Amino acid sequence: MYTFKRAPKSNASVKLEYLKSLQEQSIDLYPKKEDKPKSYGEQAYDAWMGKKKFDNSWISFAEEAQKTLLTNAIYYSVLEPVLNEQVANTHERTLAKGVVNDFVNEQNVPALLNEWSHKSIYLSDISRTIDQHLDRLLEDTKEKIKEGLPEEDAYKIEDHDIESFVVDIKDSIPKDVTKIIADRVQDSVDDFIDFNKKNKYAIKQIYDNAKQRIDELDAAENTMDGSQEIVSNSPEDVQQMQQEAVRMAKRKERAILESPCNVFNSMTQIMLESIHSVDVLKEAYSTEYNKVNFGKVVNDTKVMYSFLECLNTLNMIPINEGYITKMLNDMKKSINKK
Repeated sequence: MYTFKRAPKSNASVKLEYLKSLQEQSIDLYPKKEDKPKSYGEQAYDAWMGKKKFDNSWISFAEEAQKTLLTNAIYYSVLEPVLNEQVANTHERTLAKGVVNDFVNEQNVPALLNEWSHKSIYLSDISRTIDQHLDRLLEDTKEKIKEGLPEEDAYKIEDHDIESFVVDIKDSIPKDVTKIIADRVQDSVDDFIDFNKKNKYAIKQIYDNAKQRIDELDAAENTMDGSQEIVSNSPEDVQQMQQEAVRMAKRKERAILESPCNVFNSMTQIMLESIHSVDVLKEAYSTEYNKVNFGKVVNDTKVMYSFLECLNTLNMIPINEGYITKMLNDMKKSINKK
């Protein structure tokens, strides 16, 4: 079973729940029918044009801008500080950005940010900062359109917009939380290393014992007393017992290899299996001597696992056994497509 430790509920969450309970105590005798909330793009466009018919390009830009801000928010405020603790190299940081981008593209971003806005003090701060910068981006885009700029220039996020956003967002997560995440990741890596060392030793013992048994049977078969064999087993019986010793060793090895392991171990095994079966990956992870660069495999898996631990520790989305199983299956499919 895959398990994660949950981060405690924040003070902000408790306060928000209390405020909500106070609001519920106030009874409105003539409640108004609430309209379905509009997306940020719809609100800005509707306010600007005063129309109910929305421009598809504007809406698409607003949605993409929101995704871009969320991707940068998760990477620079949550994951990059963990990578800094791990002294990650350029390759690992590039991989991390791709992992975050894939995650964001799979999400219903407006719904996720709405959930974050009342989930914890840290996620609420990130959600609010994204909203503020998105409003600013949309206002700037509106001005560009008013000035008559062509669409490819108007619907464009400038580098200085992202840089300004990163400055505002990067310190959203306290260093002690980052340290907790980094420590949990390192604990999982250490468990993985210890687990595999023990398994390697146990498997060696199994085959050493099997070899000893086979050697004993060989010696007994070849022991002679004059013209009579001391052992009563026929050569065929001896061969069968030797084969059974090998089969038993393989069964024991399989039981060890299939024993429960942590999530990091499972992710690493998927990586290794894929490297052996996908030529592109085999080339990417091979040394000059055509051997798998195990260190690189572990470090790249560590990047992906670090992001998973960020999601879990900050409760950014629910992480349970079902999610982890789906994630591992998706990981297999994604890697094998390369």
